[in-house]
Amino acid sequence: MTTSSHSRVLLFGKLKQYAIGDELRVVTHPEMTPKEFRAAVAEELHRRCPEFPGVAELMSSAVATDRVLSEREQLGSSPEYSLLPPVCGG
Repeated sequence: MTTSSHSRVLLFGKLKQYAIGDELRVVTHPEMTPKEFRAAVAEELHRRCPEFPGVAELMSSAVATDRVLSEREQLGSSPEYSLLPPVCGG
């Protein structure tokens, strides 16, 4: 049986503006992949802002705990995850 929990989500870059107000939390489970995690965050952000414009940036963001997770990894059981959007250098 998979144990689910509510994990805190830290948003950075342009995504940060959508966490205004109460803390952003989503239901996670240890076997969840980064892709599934981003989908859960997108669902919560759409709930807060039905016309949420940052889906492309969100879905291309890296998921991190104390390190960036690969797309093939499972989340594990961290109480907190970060979404790091792509950054353009120049």
